[in-house]
Amino acid sequence: MDLEKINGFFTRMGKAIVRWRALNIIVFVVLLAFSAYGLQFVRSDTNQENYFMEGDNLLKVRDHFQAIFGNDDYCGLLVQADDVFDPEILGLMRKLGKTLLDEVPYTDDVLSLTDLEYINGSDKELSIGNLVPDDIPQDLESREKMRAMAMAKPAIKNKLVTEDSKSAWIMLRLKPLPHDGKNEKGVGFDQVIGDKVNEIAGRPEYRPLHIKTSGLPVINADKRAFVASEMPKLFGFSLLLTLAMLAVSLRSVRGVVFPFACAVFGLVLVFGVQGYLGIVNDPSMIFLPVFLCLAMALSYSIYYVNDWKEEFSITGLRKESTVHAVGRSAWPIGFSAATTMVGMLSFCFVPLKPVRWMGLTSAALLIVLYVLTIVLLPTFISYGRDRPMAALKTLEPGIVDRCMQYLGRNVLKCGNVSLLLCLIVFAGSIYGLTKVNISFDVRDSSGMDVPYVKRICEVADNPLGSLYAYGVGIEFKHQDEAKSPENLKKLEQFVKEIESFELTKRVSSIIDILKDLNKTLNVEKKEEYRIPEDQNVIAQELLLYENSGGTEASRWMDFEYSRLRLLVQMGDYKSGEAAREIRQIYRRGKELFPDADILMTGAIAQFSVMQDYVSWGQVQSFALSIVVIALLMGIAFGSLKIGLISMIPNIAPALLTGACMGYFSYPLDLLTVTVMPMLLGLAVDDTIHFVNSCKYWFHKTGSYAEAVYRTYVQDGKSMLQTTIILTLCFLTYLISVVLVFQRMGKLVAIGSLAALAADYFITPVLIAKLKVFGPEFKPDRKRV
Repeated sequence: MDLEKINGFFTRMGKAIVRWRALNIIVFVVLLAFSAYGLQFVRSDTNQENYFMEGDNLLKVRDHFQAIFGNDDYCGLLVQADDVFDPEILGLMRKLGKTLLDEVPYTDDVLSLTDLEYINGSDKELSIGNLVPDDIPQDLESREKMRAMAMAKPAIKNKLVTEDSKSAWIMLRLKPLPHDGKNEKGVGFDQVIGDKVNEIAGRPEYRPLHIKTSGLPVINADKRAFVASEMPKLFGFSLLLTLAMLAVSLRSVRGVVFPFACAVFGLVLVFGVQGYLGIVNDPSMIFLPVFLCLAMALSYSIYYVNDWKEEFSITGLRKESTVHAVGRSAWPIGFSAATTMVGMLSFCFVPLKPVRWMGLTSAALLIVLYVLTIVLLPTFISYGRDRPMAALKTLEPGIVDRCMQYLGRNVLKCGNVSLLLCLIVFAGSIYGLTKVNISFDVRDSSGMDVPYVKRICEVADNPLGSLYAYGVGIEFKHQDEAKSPENLKKLEQFVKEIESFELTKRVSSIIDILKDLNKTLNVEKKEEYRIPEDQNVIAQELLLYENSGGTEASRWMDFEYSRLRLLVQMGDYKSGEAAREIRQIYRRGKELFPDADILMTGAIAQFSVMQDYVSWGQVQSFALSIVVIALLMGIAFGSLKIGLISMIPNIAPALLTGACMGYFSYPLDLLTVTVMPMLLGLAVDDTIHFVNSCKYWFHKTGSYAEAVYRTYVQDGKSMLQTTIILTLCFLTYLISVVLVFQRMGKLVAIGSLAALAADYFITPVLIAKLKVFGPEFKPDRKRV
């Protein structure tokens, strides 16, 4: 790599930029206006089902079972009152159910005290009606009769109403949503459903019910609304901190305004184009690209502006200084952007749409920011008057400059100590990585300070409510197998085992209906609350049930009697335990039904698959980033040896950050999974500037000590400034109430500062000890 030729190429490009600066501004303004108009088309989606790539096996299973049994998702409404059997409360619950059916799109039915199948009858007759009559009785005797009837049914007691009659559960069950998942305005149907349920529950007329909502559509809608309110707060605070840092570092109005403008313009350009292309984002994942854009725009600008200021202070010539700064900084900034892009693009190995979107968007932003920094920023700075020769003065070194001079003179003297500390950190990091756990637990990732999380957890802690749910399907090879007594008794055993799991709140299946049906047809004898022994009896009872208008059974057993379905509702969620339970269900299902297919559907099944995707994706992303960045470094610096050596001080900070997750018990989730690959890409930025400058000065001086010293003096300050800005950008996460954002801020800050320390104390030592640029020489002699 001939740095003089590369710098010469960019110097010529700098001259062209200045020559055509008016055209640059015109083209940019047109692009900006075009992109700004596209922002109105930007859409977001919080539905976890849309996280998976097209053709994913989990989606195939979901579509297959939804076609038979309908949607596993639901909206839950927890009603709380002194007595839910009070006529006023029952009337409001019935009205609420009707309102939900009428106004919420894609509703299938409502299951509640006032809207359920209640089986009555004798050994010869069967009637299916309502527990609560159309004309709600007002007298105490009738109310107590209804209460007794409800408590007599295991399918109702502590499932739809608590034993103390103070809470009731309303479940709004949904039809399968269209595959495109959005309405004519581009808003996801789960978002529309969740917003509508929350709006209805919040109406003044339903205040006596003290409703708390839950269910995935509601959670997704609340998450989007929360992120929409949280984002401006964090971004605004981050801007204040970084602008203050720019003002202190550069002490120039242009140096503050123009870099900030580049960051904002970059976001508008990329997101505007995404709006035109119909690319959908997840609001909870948008933080990283936005904050990364802000941090990198300012970091790239600092390197350029510092080079420009140094030259301008010597010559006083604005245009010439602009051209010189392009020639001096374009190559290391471009190479830094390329390596960071590799770190971001490595997220494409995680087969989840939000993670891939985040990686691709971040990479696109880095490309745009590089162009803006090397083309638009010089264009802006080139305007203005030259400084008269009489006004020129040599810049006196400040405190930071003197610190850099001191480090440059002494860092190689304590090289062995630095390497020993690096080895200790490396060993401790490897151990810490073994303690990292994967978790999608909303309590642990978001925290109870988030209002909607607190509410849904309160619902889940109620005896009736649930946090999440998943479906279990049993698909037999032949018709009528699902209604055989043998298989139904196995199913009953299966349900009991699932109910014994730590996370299970309740299990819904055909079992409760069949046992209740058999008991009703046998004069309500308690001992008859069981599965009949004879398949013909089961067939007759089901036929009588269907002829009497019963439909609930069709949710749990198909009309061909070849498939069975369970809905498992969970009161809590712990990723490791949930994954274990789901594996146990699959294993036990195959043992009980060896000739049937066991299928898992629903949110928790998705989360379990996502855990595997995240864990393997993390390994693949990090490994790929290491290999590709090392190769790029080797190619750029003309030596694979240099590429490999330069990775040592960059791998260590990334591993240290991962180890901190283990030591601090920070779980690996959709956001924190990005930390290590991202930090690897970011850490390399300063290494590139350091190695590039050190190589340049070594070829000028022939001395490693002198090259290291001059590199500290020239680039050490910029490295410190860019690291502080990056750290401040992400430390703003600490003001968020969301735990995962707080953790993200701490981890990136730790990793960034560790990377700076590695570049200050490890990189120069390795360069000098291993003589990566060749043997030292006297500058007046030609090197062979």
